[in-house]
Amino acid sequence: MKIYVFILLIFVGFSACSTTDEASPKLSGEINELIIGKWQLTEYLADPGDGSGKWQKVAKNQVSTITFGQNTIEQSENGTKQKGTFTFSEEGGRAGLNIKIDGSTNVFRWYIGTVTADNLQLSYGCIEACGGKYVAVK
Repeated sequence: MKIYVFILLIFVGFSACSTTDEASPKLSGEINELIIGKWQLTEYLADPGDGSGKWQKVAKNQVSTITFGQNTIEQSENGTKQKGTFTFSEEGGRAGLNIKIDGSTNVFRWYIGTVTADNLQLSYGCIEACGGKYVAVK
C-alpha cells in the first residue's frame, strides 16, 4: 500500500516535466555533490495529455521535500515519509536516477533536468509531462 501512496504522491505532488532540450548535467561527482541535501518542491506540472498543463505553485500548506544522501533518498509529503536508495545512470544523453523504495521490488526512473547549488528540476518518467522544481533547503 505504501508504494501506491508514494507513486500517487509522485504524480500529484511532484508533477512537472521539462519539454525543453536542456543539457543534462554530466554523470560525475559534480552531480553527486550538487544533489546531496534537502530540497523543497516549489512548483509542479501535470499535463493531462493534451499539452494544456502549466507550472503551478505548491500550496503553502503542502510541504513536499526530497532528501538525497550518498545513495539514499527520503521523500516526505506533509509528514508522510518514504525511504529508498538510488543510483545514477544515463540514457539517451540524459542524466537520471534509478530509485528503489524500501520494501518494493520496483525501480522508478527519474531524470535530472537541471541541478545547481540552489535549484533542482526533476522529471519522473511519466508518459505525459510530469516532474517538479525544487529549491535547496539551507
